Amino acid sequence: MGVEISKYLEGEQLTVCISGRLDARAVKDVEKSIKEDLTSDEEISEVLIDMEKTEYISSAGLKFLLATYKEIVKRGGNMTVFRPTDIVMEVFTVTGFDNLIPIENSAPHLITKEDHRVYPLRPIQRWMMDTHFNKVKSTMMNMGGIAKIDNSVDMEILKEAINMTLHDHDIFRCRFVLDKETGDIMQRFDGDISDIDIEIMTDDELTERLKNLREPFEIMNGPLWRVRLLQSESFRYFFVNIYHVIMDGVGVVLLFLRDIDRYYKALQQGKSASEIRRSSSSYAAYIREENNISDEEMKEGELYWKKMLEGYSRETCIPPADKNGKSQDEELEFPIEGLEKEFFKSNSYNESAFFMGAVMLAMAKATKQKKAIISWVHNGRTTAKELKLMGIMLEQPPIRWDFDEDMSIESYVAAIDERMKEQIKHRRSLAAAYEGEMDSRMVCFIMQKGAIGRRGEVSLGGVKSEIINETEDEESVAESSMDIELNAYDDGRYSIVFDYDSGSYSESAIENLSDMIKDIIEKMKQGCRLFEILK
Repeated sequence: MGVEISKYLEGEQLTVCISGRLDARAVKDVEKSIKEDLTSDEEISEVLIDMEKTEYISSAGLKFLLATYKEIVKRGGNMTVFRPTDIVMEVFTVTGFDNLIPIENSAPHLITKEDHRVYPLRPIQRWMMDTHFNKVKSTMMNMGGIAKIDNSVDMEILKEAINMTLHDHDIFRCRFVLDKETGDIMQRFDGDISDIDIEIMTDDELTERLKNLREPFEIMNGPLWRVRLLQSESFRYFFVNIYHVIMDGVGVVLLFLRDIDRYYKALQQGKSASEIRRSSSSYAAYIREENNISDEEMKEGELYWKKMLEGYSRETCIPPADKNGKSQDEELEFPIEGLEKEFFKSNSYNESAFFMGAVMLAMAKATKQKKAIISWVHNGRTTAKELKLMGIMLEQPPIRWDFDEDMSIESYVAAIDERMKEQIKHRRSLAAAYEGEMDSRMVCFIMQKGAIGRRGEVSLGGVKSEIINETEDEESVAESSMDIELNAYDDGRYSIVFDYDSGSYSESAIENLSDMIKDIIEKMKQGCRLFEILK
């Protein structure tokens, strides 16, 4: 018997199935077939070699696999051999070939590409970790929550769907390691992924278990996520906790949950794991792509951020504190009356730029300055590929405005919109900002759409599951700082949420700041000019 080759392409992932004997004669056909795809116009970053039906492999076959693997890695991609037959695996083992390239013995849906390279932390990751070092044993960087699972959900199918999703994305293999030569904290993507199981217990044991789920991560050399399925006679819960330095906020957690839901529905319909299309993604590949920036681009960006931070003073750009107590995180939410989504549908304003402009005007008024500088969270996802990627893409650039020229609200919001686009262009150089004065924690603006989390629900098993509250940290690492979040709800409403240090600000101070922002938003709606709002 010769060799038979079948292939299918899903996104940037090419799967090549080899049936029969992979000997010297067959290698030429397989090599030609793979090269046709790699040299086509399609962008391929992942190649999976399915050897479930490979009956024999010769030394020429081994040489071909290794050469193909090296070529794909050289291009910035990954290649994984999976499901080798027993006889082929024996050849891999006795020759030591299994130490040269990634080989997975699991079913095809349990593929995550092992990447043994070591990568530097991205600038935002390093900044977030340095922030966490202020209180390293806290859970301030634990992101996730607890969902109460509907009784109609099949827990065994849900368990399988969760495990399939975990194995699909190399971000769940991410481990932080210390470079023994340089002392730098680095990351690699070859950690083991242990399948989760359903934890059965009594009602009392489950109640007690819920109190102790949120614990600090052992940051170095260990898994940076926790997923639990908990079940008692009366209750069923899904718990997910991910170290924020490897994962975005609500948007990517929802992506994770959607993948689980998609697998659940397919499994529930009786499809086998091998029939279900994968949605795998490689965060390591993204880092390689992101690092492909010229020295000229990097220097241009560094100069841009240096100019943006000129004259920044923490004392003059953060609202003055009215308390001097123990730092502790608190949260207050205030609805914005009289403003709904329809307003932005009937105007040309960029929604984020409009609210960001309101917050900067409020900062200028609160600090009695003719300038304002804040940071803002941008999810960094601008392409279809990035929108599907598991892993942290957040950026938190500083943005400033000097109120030395009067202008209309239309011109002001449009100019902020253009500045936001400039900042996205220079995001690869943001280390220059993070290593500078931004460490002193300016006010951060966050635009959150379709808010869930602390007060919402998610889809699990095709039905809605309620999010229940978790116990938060007792202390904060914040130093007179705050996050100002504009929540845009799916029903068209808006609210302002303040995450602030109650050791520095009283509730009345936060209420006054909220009233100021809401008053500014109303004046912006009415078309008042900048100086009229600031007077």
